[in-house]
Amino acid sequence: MDQGIRFDARMSDAEGLMWRLDKDPHLTSTIVNLSVLDRAPDFDRLKRRMTRASIAIPRLRQRVQSFPANIAPPMWVLDPDFDIDYHVRRIALPAGGTMRDALDLATLIANDPFDRTRPLWQFTVIENVANEPRRGQSPTASDGHPIAVLVEKLHHTIADGEGSVQLSLEFFDFARDAPEPDPLDPHTLDAHANPVADIDVWKELLAGPLKFPMAMARQLKDLVTNPTSGMQSFGAVTEIADLDRARSPLWTERTLPR
Repeated sequence: MDQGIRFDARMSDAEGLMWRLDKDPHLTSTIVNLSVLDRAPDFDRLKRRMTRASIAIPRLRQRVQSFPANIAPPMWVLDPDFDIDYHVRRIALPAGGTMRDALDLATLIANDPFDRTRPLWQFTVIENVANEPRRGQSPTASDGHPIAVLVEKLHHTIADGEGSVQLSLEFFDFARDAPEPDPLDPHTLDAHANPVADIDVWKELLAGPLKFPMAMARQLKDLVTNPTSGMQSFGAVTEIADLDRARSPLWTERTLPR
Protein backbone atom coordinates (compact mmCIF):
# COMPACT_ATOMS: atom_id res chain seq x y z
CA MET A 1 0.00 0.00 0.00
CA ASP A 2 1.18 3.49 -0.84
CA GLN A 3 2.36 4.88 2.48
CA GLY A 4 1.84 8.38 1.11
CA ILE A 5 -1.95 7.99 1.11
CA ARG A 6 -3.50 9.11 4.38
CA PHE A 7 -7.16 9.32 5.34
CA ASP A 8 -8.76 10.96 8.33
CA ALA A 9 -10.61 8.59 10.63
CA ARG A 10 -13.22 11.24 11.37
CA MET A 11 -15.44 12.97 8.84
CA SER A 12 -14.92 16.67 8.34
CA ASP A 13 -17.81 19.03 9.07
CA ALA A 14 -18.63 19.23 5.35
CA GLU A 15 -18.53 15.45 4.95
CA GLY A 16 -20.68 14.95 8.03
CA LEU A 17 -23.23 17.41 6.64
CA MET A 18 -23.35 15.58 3.29
CA TRP A 19 -23.73 12.26 5.10
CA ARG A 20 -26.67 13.47 7.20
CA LEU A 21 -28.41 15.32 4.38
CA ASP A 22 -28.18 12.21 2.23
CA LYS A 23 -31.21 10.78 4.03
CA ASP A 24 -33.23 13.23 1.94
CA PRO A 25 -33.15 11.92 -1.68
CA HIS A 26 -33.40 15.50 -2.97
CA LEU A 27 -30.09 16.34 -1.28
CA THR A 28 -28.10 13.22 -2.07
CA SER A 29 -24.35 13.70 -2.63
CA THR A 30 -23.86 10.72 -4.94
CA ILE A 31 -21.39 11.12 -7.81
CA VAL A 32 -22.02 9.06 -10.95
CA ASN A 33 -19.68 8.85 -13.93
CA LEU A 34 -20.29 6.87 -17.13
CA SER A 35 -17.39 5.44 -19.13
CA VAL A 36 -18.26 4.17 -22.60
CA LEU A 37 -16.05 1.19 -23.47
CA ASP A 38 -15.51 -0.15 -26.99
CA ARG A 39 -15.90 -3.70 -25.67
CA ALA A 40 -17.00 -5.47 -22.52
CA PRO A 41 -14.09 -5.62 -20.06
CA ASP A 42 -12.67 -8.82 -18.63
CA PHE A 43 -14.89 -8.89 -15.56
CA ASP A 44 -12.59 -11.04 -13.42
CA ARG A 45 -9.70 -8.71 -14.25
CA LEU A 46 -11.82 -5.70 -13.30
CA LYS A 47 -12.66 -7.27 -9.95
CA ARG A 48 -8.98 -7.96 -9.31
CA ARG A 49 -8.12 -4.35 -10.11
CA MET A 50 -10.84 -3.01 -7.84
CA THR A 51 -9.81 -5.40 -5.07
CA ARG A 52 -6.32 -3.98 -5.37
CA ALA A 53 -7.72 -0.44 -5.43
CA SER A 54 -9.62 -1.11 -2.21
CA ILE A 55 -6.32 -1.97 -0.53
CA ALA A 56 -4.37 0.93 -2.05
CA ILE A 57 -7.21 3.30 -1.12
CA PRO A 58 -8.49 2.09 2.28
CA ARG A 59 -11.53 4.39 2.14
CA LEU A 60 -13.05 1.96 -0.36
CA ARG A 61 -13.21 -0.67 2.38
CA GLN A 62 -14.49 1.61 5.11
CA ARG A 63 -18.07 2.21 6.13
CA VAL A 64 -19.49 5.09 8.15
CA GLN A 65 -19.97 4.70 11.90
CA SER A 66 -22.35 7.29 13.34
CA PHE A 67 -22.70 8.26 16.99
CA PRO A 68 -26.02 8.33 18.88
CA ALA A 69 -27.74 11.70 18.71
CA ASN A 70 -24.88 12.94 16.51
CA ILE A 71 -22.83 13.90 19.55
CA ALA A 72 -19.67 13.52 17.47
CA PRO A 73 -18.80 13.56 13.76
CA PRO A 74 -19.21 10.19 12.02
CA MET A 75 -16.15 7.95 11.89
CA TRP A 76 -14.72 5.78 9.13
CA VAL A 77 -14.19 2.15 10.18
CA LEU A 78 -13.07 -0.89 8.22
CA ASP A 79 -15.98 -3.03 7.05
CA PRO A 80 -15.31 -6.57 8.36
CA ASP A 81 -17.83 -7.96 5.85
CA PHE A 82 -16.37 -6.27 2.78
CA ASP A 83 -17.30 -8.23 -0.36
CA ILE A 84 -15.99 -7.12 -3.75
CA ASP A 85 -18.90 -8.93 -5.46
CA TYR A 86 -21.33 -6.48 -3.85
CA HIS A 87 -19.43 -3.44 -5.11
CA VAL A 88 -18.47 -4.63 -8.61
CA ARG A 89 -21.40 -5.93 -10.66
CA ARG A 90 -22.38 -6.51 -14.25
CA ILE A 91 -25.62 -6.73 -16.16
CA ALA A 92 -26.37 -7.32 -19.84
CA LEU A 93 -29.05 -5.63 -21.89
CA PRO A 94 -31.40 -7.88 -23.86
CA ALA A 95 -30.77 -8.33 -27.58
CA GLY A 96 -31.15 -5.04 -29.41
CA GLY A 97 -30.43 -2.94 -26.31
CA THR A 98 -29.45 0.59 -27.26
CA MET A 99 -27.38 3.30 -25.61
CA ARG A 100 -30.69 4.93 -24.59
CA ASP A 101 -31.56 1.71 -22.75
CA ALA A 102 -28.15 1.73 -21.07
CA LEU A 103 -28.61 5.35 -19.95
CA ASP A 104 -32.07 4.59 -18.58
CA LEU A 105 -30.61 1.69 -16.60
CA ALA A 106 -27.75 3.89 -15.38
CA THR A 107 -30.36 6.39 -14.15
CA LEU A 108 -31.99 3.70 -12.00
CA ILE A 109 -28.58 2.69 -10.64
CA ALA A 110 -27.72 6.31 -9.85
CA ASN A 111 -31.00 6.93 -8.02
CA ASP A 112 -30.81 3.73 -5.96
CA PRO A 113 -29.63 4.82 -2.48
CA PHE A 114 -26.48 3.34 -0.97
CA ASP A 115 -26.64 0.70 1.73
CA ARG A 116 -25.45 2.88 4.62
CA THR A 117 -23.99 -0.16 6.43
CA ARG A 118 -21.44 -0.76 3.63
CA PRO A 119 -18.69 1.23 1.89
CA LEU A 120 -20.28 3.94 -0.22
CA TRP A 121 -19.32 2.97 -3.77
CA GLN A 122 -20.48 0.66 -6.53
CA PHE A 123 -19.29 -0.10 -10.06
CA THR A 124 -21.68 -1.69 -12.57
CA VAL A 125 -20.76 -2.88 -16.07
CA ILE A 126 -23.65 -2.71 -18.55
CA GLU A 127 -22.86 -5.10 -21.40
CA ASN A 128 -24.44 -5.89 -24.79
CA VAL A 129 -25.02 -2.26 -25.74
CA ALA A 130 -25.62 -1.83 -29.48
CA ASN A 131 -22.72 -0.11 -31.19
CA GLU A 132 -24.69 2.60 -32.95
CA PRO A 133 -22.99 5.19 -35.18
CA ARG A 134 -22.55 8.52 -33.45
CA ARG A 135 -23.83 11.80 -34.83
CA GLY A 136 -21.88 12.72 -37.97
CA GLN A 137 -20.52 9.17 -38.28
CA SER A 138 -21.37 6.97 -41.24
CA PRO A 139 -23.40 3.81 -40.50
CA THR A 140 -20.49 1.68 -41.71
CA ALA A 141 -18.03 3.25 -39.24
CA SER A 142 -19.14 0.95 -36.42
CA ASP A 143 -18.10 -2.69 -36.63
CA GLY A 144 -21.36 -4.01 -35.21
CA HIS A 145 -19.79 -5.53 -32.11
CA PRO A 146 -21.62 -4.57 -28.90
CA ILE A 147 -19.96 -2.10 -26.57
CA ALA A 148 -20.28 -1.61 -22.81
CA VAL A 149 -20.86 1.15 -20.27
CA LEU A 150 -19.16 1.29 -16.87
CA VAL A 151 -21.27 3.09 -14.26
CA GLU A 152 -18.97 4.40 -11.52
CA LYS A 153 -21.03 5.43 -8.49
CA LEU A 154 -19.45 6.93 -5.37
CA HIS A 155 -20.61 9.02 -2.47
CA HIS A 156 -19.09 12.50 -2.36
CA THR A 157 -17.64 11.82 1.10
CA ILE A 158 -15.30 9.25 -0.47
CA ALA A 159 -13.79 11.43 -3.17
CA ASP A 160 -14.13 14.78 -4.88
CA GLY A 161 -13.37 15.39 -8.54
CA GLU A 162 -9.60 15.19 -8.09
CA GLY A 163 -9.91 12.09 -5.91
CA SER A 164 -12.08 10.42 -8.53
CA VAL A 165 -9.39 10.99 -11.15
CA GLN A 166 -6.79 9.43 -8.85
CA LEU A 167 -9.11 6.49 -8.26
CA SER A 168 -9.58 5.98 -12.00
CA LEU A 169 -5.82 5.42 -12.35
CA GLU A 170 -6.30 2.25 -10.28
CA PHE A 171 -8.53 0.57 -12.86
CA PHE A 172 -7.93 2.34 -16.20
CA ASP A 173 -4.80 1.65 -18.26
CA PHE A 174 -3.25 3.88 -20.89
CA ALA A 175 -2.70 0.91 -23.24
CA ARG A 176 -4.97 -1.94 -24.25
CA ASP A 177 -4.20 -5.24 -22.48
CA ALA A 178 -1.54 -3.61 -20.32
CA PRO A 179 0.07 -5.91 -17.73
CA GLU A 180 -1.67 -5.97 -14.37
CA PRO A 181 0.12 -4.32 -11.45
CA ASP A 182 1.40 -6.47 -8.63
CA PRO A 183 -1.28 -7.44 -6.10
CA LEU A 184 -1.30 -5.87 -2.65
CA ASP A 185 -1.48 -7.66 0.67
CA PRO A 186 -4.90 -7.07 2.32
CA HIS A 187 -3.30 -7.61 5.74
CA THR A 188 -1.76 -4.16 5.42
CA LEU A 189 -5.26 -2.85 6.14
CA ASP A 190 -5.24 -4.22 9.69
CA ALA A 191 -3.89 -0.93 10.98
CA HIS A 192 -7.00 0.77 9.62
CA ALA A 193 -9.46 -1.64 11.27
CA ASN A 194 -9.76 0.51 14.39
CA PRO A 195 -8.18 3.84 13.42
CA VAL A 196 -9.29 5.53 16.62
CA ALA A 197 -9.43 3.84 20.02
CA ASP A 198 -12.49 4.27 22.24
CA ILE A 199 -10.55 6.44 24.69
CA ASP A 200 -9.54 8.72 21.82
CA VAL A 201 -13.17 9.09 20.80
CA TRP A 202 -14.09 10.27 24.30
CA LYS A 203 -11.16 12.65 24.29
CA GLU A 204 -12.45 14.07 21.03
CA LEU A 205 -15.91 14.46 22.53
CA LEU A 206 -14.63 16.25 25.61
CA ALA A 207 -12.29 18.43 23.58
CA GLY A 208 -14.69 19.26 20.76
CA PRO A 209 -18.33 18.37 20.09
CA LEU A 210 -19.39 18.31 23.77
CA LYS A 211 -18.36 21.96 23.98
CA PHE A 212 -21.31 22.75 21.74
CA PRO A 213 -24.00 22.31 24.44
CA MET A 214 -22.00 24.54 26.78
CA ALA A 215 -21.71 27.17 24.08
CA MET A 216 -25.45 26.94 23.50
CA ALA A 217 -26.04 27.39 27.24
CA ARG A 218 -23.95 30.58 27.17
CA GLN A 219 -25.92 31.80 24.14
CA LEU A 220 -29.21 31.17 25.97
CA LYS A 221 -27.91 33.03 29.01
CA ASP A 222 -26.95 35.99 26.83
CA LEU A 223 -30.34 35.87 25.15
CA VAL A 224 -32.11 36.07 28.53
CA THR A 225 -29.96 38.90 29.87
CA ASN A 226 -29.72 40.79 26.56
CA PRO A 227 -32.42 39.73 24.06
CA THR A 228 -31.31 42.29 21.48
CA SER A 229 -27.93 40.65 20.93
CA GLY A 230 -29.52 37.26 20.39
CA MET A 231 -31.97 38.59 17.82
CA GLN A 232 -29.11 40.28 15.97
CA SER A 233 -27.30 36.93 15.72
CA PHE A 234 -30.48 35.21 14.57
CA GLY A 235 -31.04 37.87 11.96
CA ALA A 236 -27.50 37.43 10.64
CA VAL A 237 -27.99 33.67 10.29
CA THR A 238 -31.32 34.18 8.51
CA GLU A 239 -29.74 36.68 6.13
CA ILE A 240 -26.96 34.22 5.27
CA ALA A 241 -29.50 31.44 4.65
CA ASP A 242 -31.56 33.70 2.37
CA LEU A 243 -28.39 34.70 0.51
CA ASP A 244 -27.46 31.06 -0.06
CA ARG A 245 -30.90 30.30 -1.46
CA ALA A 246 -30.74 33.33 -3.72
CA ARG A 247 -27.37 32.29 -5.11
CA SER A 248 -28.18 28.59 -5.56
CA PRO A 249 -31.24 28.26 -7.84
CA LEU A 250 -29.91 24.99 -9.22
CA TRP A 251 -29.87 23.50 -5.72
CA THR A 252 -33.26 24.85 -4.61
CA GLU A 253 -34.97 23.67 -7.82
CA ARG A 254 -33.42 20.22 -7.66
CA THR A 255 -35.84 17.33 -8.29
CA LEU A 256 -35.60 13.56 -8.06
CA PRO A 257 -35.45 12.91 -11.85
CA ARG A 258 -31.81 13.40 -12.85
